[in-house]
Amino acid sequence: MSNDNLTIKDYLVEFASNSASATLQLIPYIGGALNQMTFGYLSSLQMKRIENYLVKLSEYLQSGAMQKEVLDQVSDYLLSEDGKEFFYLNLEKVAKTRNEEKLKLFRNMLLNQSSGYKTFSLDTAEEFLNILESIRFESIQVLEFLARYKEANPQKRNIIDGGSVTESIEDDKETDYLSQLKVKFGFSSDELNYFHQQLITNGLVVDDSMGFVGGKPLEKLSITKMGELFLEYILEKS
Repeated sequence: MSNDNLTIKDYLVEFASNSASATLQLIPYIGGALNQMTFGYLSSLQMKRIENYLVKLSEYLQSGAMQKEVLDQVSDYLLSEDGKEFFYLNLEKVAKTRNEEKLKLFRNMLLNQSSGYKTFSLDTAEEFLNILESIRFESIQVLEFLARYKEANPQKRNIIDGGSVTESIEDDKETDYLSQLKVKFGFSSDELNYFHQQLITNGLVVDDSMGFVGGKPLEKLSITKMGELFLEYILEKS
């Protein structure tokens, strides 16, 4: 079938038809059993996740949350070559996602990319999809909280690097930022360390604390430009 004529249903069938399934069938004696166990249950479960996602996506599109001209842009993009590929990449991640809140973020990514609100090259878009898949939803909550905290506390901003503005959090003690995070979400210190480390590892946040004498982790945090773009990309357009 020509890619030009692929429908949503075609993409779902293509996604479910994994070539590894055929390979398993060739293993003597146990191939059929392995195939049934691996690609029977998993494919069924993943297809249910995709179906649930598409139903909720359809409900959202019909809810009036987006204007008709924006919906037309979404439709036009998803009919383009890049749009079809991005839709497929989006569904790949959805099939492996259990967290309902993250599913909403994958939906936002799809709509922001296809509506022109935040459209990136496929390489960048896929990188953001991979990041969203790999980090905990709690890490995203921390990232959003950090952004809002900085906006509400302009006195925490520093001018460094030859005059460029780096929005940083600095304090001598645990900081109001960490205290407020614990109160708002009930996170422990160990959990906060883990969530921040996920953000740092994925290039969304930098911690410059250790570059100073006597510096302690999480005393000097900055959202990177990539972190700002990622956050805008996954949030629903207001």
